This record gives sequence, structure tokens and C-alpha cells, in this order.
Amino acid sequence: MKTGATKWIMFLVILGFLVIAGPVTASGIPTVISTIPANGATDIARGLTMVSFTFSEPMSTGSCGSTSSNWGRSSCSWSPDGTILTLNRDAADTLLPAKTTVSITLNGYQNQEGDYLVPYTLTFTTASVDERIEAHPAAGFSWPYFLYVPTTVAEPSVLLVEPNNTGAPSDDPAVHETAASNLLNLRSCFAERLQVPLLVPAFPRPSGSNWQIYTHALDRDSLTTTVSGIERLDLQLIAMINDARQRLAGRGITLEHRVFLNGYSASGSFVNRFALLHPEIIKAVASGSPGGWPTVPAAFWEGQELIYPVGIADLESLVGTPFNLTAFQAIPAFIFIGDADNNDAVPYADGFSDEERQLVYRLFGAPPEYPYVRWPKAEAIYNLETGNGQFYIYPDVGHTYTSLIWEDLERFFSHYRTSTSPLSLKEKPLRYHLYFPHIACAGTWQTEIGITNNLEGLEVNGELRAYSAAGETLGGPRAVTIPAGGRLEVGIANVFVDADEIAYLDFAADSFYLSGYTKFSQPGNRVSIAATTGGFRGVFLKKERQGWTGIAFVNPGDRTATVTLKALSDSGQTIACRILAVPAGAKVVNIAEDLFDDDIGSATFIRYQADSKLIGFVLNGSADNLMLDGLPAAAEWFR
Repeated sequence: MKTGATKWIMFLVILGFLVIAGPVTASGIPTVISTIPANGATDIARGLTMVSFTFSEPMSTGSCGSTSSNWGRSSCSWSPDGTILTLNRDAADTLLPAKTTVSITLNGYQNQEGDYLVPYTLTFTTASVDERIEAHPAAGFSWPYFLYVPTTVAEPSVLLVEPNNTGAPSDDPAVHETAASNLLNLRSCFAERLQVPLLVPAFPRPSGSNWQIYTHALDRDSLTTTVSGIERLDLQLIAMINDARQRLAGRGITLEHRVFLNGYSASGSFVNRFALLHPEIIKAVASGSPGGWPTVPAAFWEGQELIYPVGIADLESLVGTPFNLTAFQAIPAFIFIGDADNNDAVPYADGFSDEERQLVYRLFGAPPEYPYVRWPKAEAIYNLETGNGQFYIYPDVGHTYTSLIWEDLERFFSHYRTSTSPLSLKEKPLRYHLYFPHIACAGTWQTEIGITNNLEGLEVNGELRAYSAAGETLGGPRAVTIPAGGRLEVGIANVFVDADEIAYLDFAADSFYLSGYTKFSQPGNRVSIAATTGGFRGVFLKKERQGWTGIAFVNPGDRTATVTLKALSDSGQTIACRILAVPAGAKVVNIAEDLFDDDIGSATFIRYQADSKLIGFVLNGSADNLMLDGLPAAAEWFR
């Protein structure tokens, strides 16, 4: 029976044991019009982590059903218009089996009118072996390398190079070859997405008496060693690149004379340092978590000579050629790390000598701080010397790649494959907070705050927010930019309406190299308090005996904080204890004696411990109220 252009047909969709029948339009049966990889494709990279299906029309995105062989479990995502389905392998960090047919069947999919897709199966075969290029000492390289050519090579084409990083020394070349081969397979999917060939060298990393030569990081010993076969691995890599260029030209693939460099951890150090050595052959470089400190393009910082691999002060004496600043300035660089990444090569003798280590510690930060603390200073140096580095600290990321990092890397290299225009890859979040815990603008009181940017070469952007004692936001945020190495001073009544209602301020910034103060005064009184970031524990160092002591807590969090207070004597004896609740966003203020149920007349100082971060401060006043002093809660330890 027909109704207009619509006719009833019977169709079967096998979904388990369920057979579904229903009406469809003659032209409305959805189909799969293309896949990535192509159906029936061979020699697909074993590192493939996702496949996609493009449909002839928008589909209902509530379905994700599939059965598979040799693919494993996966999750799905849809394009906004519902025409592209992507299946992402859960085990993305493992290789697919070699020389194996993978099949994925879509079941139960409907278009937006309810018409069913006839079950569709994608099949492809993974690559069997890597293309291994033998060592060729006469051509300048004493070790083999691996080469991968994607199924589609984009024009213009750029060679992507990622040095191998075995993770440990070994005098067995097979260990490093296996690691290099595995790396090529893992990265081949990335090369497919970029549509560029990929080269991975199989450089050794010696053990035994030569264990300190950290070849995979291109350290100082790597540039000075005379050990046969591992001299100047940077020059050997250039020879490999030239060899690969000739081989690919024989296949009709013409490469740009400059290459992409990508590396992480030790290989992140390698590409960072290689770019300084040979900037004229680099098109763009991405360096992830490079050993706790990225080598910077500067010879001096704060009056200190930055020897290699901290900086480039003695680079010419090591390699015989001067640093090519002009060429280096033309290289887009993306240098990143996670703020939970504690992988730091600086403390170890194979990564840094004692002189190099102490230089990093003295100028840029030492354990127990995590390496990311050094990143703003490295960025500041890049900005001052070359202006070509994009630095980013990924929140809550340890020593690993994440899907977001891979998305950023793909966007970075894709952009610079065809463009020379600058790419603003990542906008820094305003995630670092400096608190001004006491604002006094009522009556004759006036308050000013000051903020200093403690880095030359790097401006700070942020927002200043005002809060009441109950945690209510007072007015909108005030955008603030502090010049590199500069200072900002703000009179609160000049910036905020209803300043007399403000209890505290929060400056959210894109940098943590900041200092600040609050100064509040009236005729006959003036006191300043340092701005603070707060903490879970602290000490109020003095309880005034000849006058009064006021204690305050600000809770910047989103839940009530529980605080345990202890009043103690000089001998360390506990005089009294009290548990205090500080509501989310609120400020709690009281005279010290009124915070405790017991008499604390013999106490001389007070400690606290909280279950979430608090901003604590103390005000001491003389009995006649003519003298005031203020201090933020002191830390329990120093370094």
C-alpha cells in the first residue's frame, strides 16, 4: 500500500535475537557512505585508537551498539549534526594485533525518522611489520630507524620525527629497537591523522661504565662523548632525516626541508635541545614534560651563567657552531607539563651534573616542589629572548599523555603544516588564587591592596573579586593585567561600589609568581597584612597579653570547613581546644578568648588544622587601641 511517496516494506534488523519490522520511506533508509579507515583497507597502523562512520543522513544519537572482532571494548561519540559516529578503543594504550583482520558491526542504528540502518560491518587488516631502515655509517648514522608512511600523505608534506625513549639504559641494541618499533606503532595513528610520514630512530642508551650518557635526552655528555657509535646523535638524526627524505622522494613523496619534532619525557628533552642545536631544519616542536626543566635559549639569567643543558651559555664551545637565534625565533614551540607530574630528571646524575642541578634549584625551584613550578620562569625567559614559546600547565595531569593533550598536539601540528601565522593554542585559565583576607572601608577606615608580578618577561592576567562576610559576591569581577615585573596598587573604595560591605578579596590569576599586601588605615591607626594563598594548617604566632588578639578565617571553598584550634603555652602545653565550623565562602572573626570555652589566659600562641584550605590571619592591638599589627597565619615549616 502506498501513501504519497511513502510505501510500506518489511525489513529485518538482527539485534541479538530481536527481529524488528516497520515502515520506512523509499529514500529514507540510512546508509554508511564512508569510514575511516576505509572498508577493506590493509596495512592499518596497530596503534589505531578510533574508527569513524559517516552516514548518508543525520542519525538518532542515542545508539552506540556494535559487535567486534579483534577491536575490543570501545566508547562512542557523535558529531553535532549526527552524521559521524566515532568509536574510541578503551585500551588505547595497547597495540592491535599485527597482520590481523579487525571487524566492527553496527547494530540497531536509526535515522531521526526512525528508519533502521541495515547492519553494517567495517573490516580492515593491521600492518604486519615496520619498515626498518638499516644503519648506514657511511651516510652518517650508526643505528637503524623506523619509518611509517600514512595511507594518505597531505600536501605540503612534513616529516614528523619523534626520538625513541626506552626508559632505562641497556647495552642490548635489541631492547632499544623494540621500544622504537613499539613507539612507531603507537604514534602511527597520530601520523595518520596528520597525514604526514613518521620517523623514529633506534638510538642506544648505554649502561655499564657509560651509564651517565643520557643519549635519549641529548644531555651534555651526549654532545661531548667519544664512545664509538654514539657520538653526536643529533647529527646522526639529521643524517637519518636526509636518508628518509631521499627514500620518500623515490616514492613520489616530496617533503619540506624542515621537520616536525614531537617528544615526551626524555624525548621531550631531546627535541627541546635538538631545536636549539639545529633550528634551521625545524618547522615546529612540541616538548612534553622535558625532564623537569626545558633548556632555555638564554646564556644568562639573574646574573647567573646558564650552561648547557640549563641554557646555551657554552653551547658553541660544545658543538663548534654558534646558536642561530634568528632561525630559532622562527620555530613555533609548544612546551607543556601537568601540575601533578613529579617526574624530574634534575636530581639524577645521568640527567644533570651537580653544577647544572644546583643552578636549576637556585634559580628556578627545587624539590619538594613539582617541576611545573619552574614553567613560568622558563616561559618568561623564552618571552624575553625569542617570543616563540607557548607554555601550558595541564591541571590534574601526571606524567602521561591525555586525550586533551593529543587533541592540542594535533591542532598545533595541523596548523603549522600549512600556515606560518601564530596560533594561540591554549588560553591560560585563572586558576591560581591570592587572597586579601581583611578589607576595612567602613567609617573613616580606608583600604588599599598591592600586587607585584615577580617575573620579568611574563605579564599576569586575572580577575579581582569582592566578597561579603557571608560569602556573597559583591559586584562583578574586575579584570586586571600586571605588566611583566610590574606592580598594581588599588584603592578599594575607588574600584568597588559598597566597599564598606567587602570582607575579603580574591585575585584569580594565570600565574602563581605573585605577591601582595593589604593596608588598612584610619587617622591614628595603620596596619598591613601580606596577601596569602592559605593552607590546611597554620600558627598564630602571638596572643597579645597587654591588649587584645583578633583571629579570622576565610573559607574560599564550596563546603563548610571544620577547624581544630589549640591554644598553647611557651612550653608547648595545650591550654584549650575548640572545634570551629566555617561555612563555605564565609569569613569568621572573633577575639581569641571568645573562640574557646575554657580560659586561655596562660596561652601565648594558637595552632589550627582544617579539613579544607582556609585563609587565616591575626590582628593584635594595644589596650589603648593606638597600636595595631597584623599577620597571616604562619606556615608550620619552611625550606
